[in-house]
Amino acid sequence: MTNIGVPLPPSLPEYIRRLVEVDIVTGALAARTRITEEQLAKRYSVSRTPVREAMRLLENQRLLVRRKAGVFVATHTTRDEVEVIYQVRQSVESFLTEQAAGAISDETLTRLQKVHDEFRRELRRKRPAPDIANLVALDSQFHWGIYETSRSELTGIVTSYWGLLQRELAQRVYEASPPATFADQHEEILDALKHGDSVGARQHMLDHLKASSDVILATFDDITDRGLPRIRND
Repeated sequence: MTNIGVPLPPSLPEYIRRLVEVDIVTGALAARTRITEEQLAKRYSVSRTPVREAMRLLENQRLLVRRKAGVFVATHTTRDEVEVIYQVRQSVESFLTEQAAGAISDETLTRLQKVHDEFRRELRRKRPAPDIANLVALDSQFHWGIYETSRSELTGIVTSYWGLLQRELAQRVYEASPPATFADQHEEILDALKHGDSVGARQHMLDHLKASSDVILATFDDITDRGLPRIRND
């Protein structure tokens, strides 16, 4: 059973959802792959009942798409779609960060620091390279640790694109070159949160998302020029 970077959730369907999400994000379940309840139940050694609920949740995330021929892993996000997602990210996620700065607890700050420290340790590991699945999971934990603190209903907007975004990061950005600069930017955000600096936290998050946008959009433009395979936008 795949479980890299997946913490125990409150229910079995949610746990299965997270496992499938990791497999889609990292490419273990490739875009346009047809999947069934029976296949996933066997893959994760569980009954079909929690798998059915997990698949429904993944359809809501747009990571799975139901068609007449069955249920399929969503196609890859196009460059134009990624550009739109980042425009939304910059507006919504910087706002959520500002809101979180005024409400974040010492316990949450401690947890974010641990996630950040583990992200840096993973970047330094040689196996012969950092574990992409773990980097993506830690990045997600860091961001969501902030956004959930905001207690804003706008987190639902982030949920709608998060899985697709993480897949593009994993299969484009992190595979090409694990971005150590992201860790530096996370540290600036975390430092502002520790000081209760809502304006600074928002600006650092905005700067981080603009930098991330530049990196990921560049992979659509020049990935073949760097001798790397271009990922099809199916």
